[in-house]
Amino acid sequence: MPNEEAYTPIVGQEEDEAATEEPVVQPESAEQQPATRSQWGLKSPSVITAGLMLTILLALLAWVSAAKGNNARNGDSWVYGEIYGPLEWGGLCEKGKSQSPIDIPEAAAGVQADAPPMQLTWSDPGFTVDATVVDSGHGTMQANFPPGSGNLTTADGAVYGLAQVHCHAPSEHTRGGRSSVAECHFVHVADDGALAVLGVFLGAQPGVTNPAMEMLLDKAPPKDADSSASDSDSDSDTDDSDDGDDGGVPAPGFPLGAFLPPGNSLAAYSGSLTTPPCTEGVSWFVLLNDLPVGADQILRFMEYVAGEGGLALNDRPTQELHGREVTFYSEA
Repeated sequence: MPNEEAYTPIVGQEEDEAATEEPVVQPESAEQQPATRSQWGLKSPSVITAGLMLTILLALLAWVSAAKGNNARNGDSWVYGEIYGPLEWGGLCEKGKSQSPIDIPEAAAGVQADAPPMQLTWSDPGFTVDATVVDSGHGTMQANFPPGSGNLTTADGAVYGLAQVHCHAPSEHTRGGRSSVAECHFVHVADDGALAVLGVFLGAQPGVTNPAMEMLLDKAPPKDADSSASDSDSDSDTDDSDDGDDGGVPAPGFPLGAFLPPGNSLAAYSGSLTTPPCTEGVSWFVLLNDLPVGADQILRFMEYVAGEGGLALNDRPTQELHGREVTFYSEA
């Protein structure tokens, strides 16, 4: 990630033991000075007007917050869109009581943790890993990682191996009812198939180029039947663990550490995949600071989601908490 004086790793730097099996998951898949932000990392009007492109992007996001729909290209029976989109997803997506994403309340409304709820072995800003970038088949591109690329370890000692990363625009989680321009999901899989997902909010800034986002965009394969990762979703399944042999583009030296924002504040809760079949029991960890990326990078991502010209979106609306606790952690 870009050098940030404020960057404090929230996770351990020790390398955990490499995974021995490739996970198979069933559907979910120059120095930068951050702009002054509010508590939730949203930009002030003076920053928004810094570039016409960013103004257009944020205006589109404002429309999205009301509409929450898009027409992303799909290769399966579920889609994003107004007719057969998230509001029409059935089964557990419709009836589940522990669904994701959620609107993350202010920290005062949650449980305060004394120690980090999780640690990563890939948190160093200079951490790189070989990856394969594929078309997920549901609008977005996705970087798949081989076994042993990195681990997420929870406070209770559960270990999850990194499988893939994909993104959504706008953000699926919100903070105090407010969206960010995008959100990336780092899907981790345990040996028993359990899932843990790390969510990272993206904040568009003029004059910024994030190297991890840039490689993800540059290596994204053309949208055709041969380049789809699978016929399942991008928050879970083989989208989470596919090795990208079908039309995947090698991405050696993928700058994974550059995908983490400065700071260490996070929210943790028990949720679900954000795409069908919306499987519950997923451990969610959402970093609360925005990762600065270029406005042009967000536009390129939305163009890829559209597939055939224009811009498109690929988010699911927030779901009710139904009494679930949200745990917050922030190092003083």
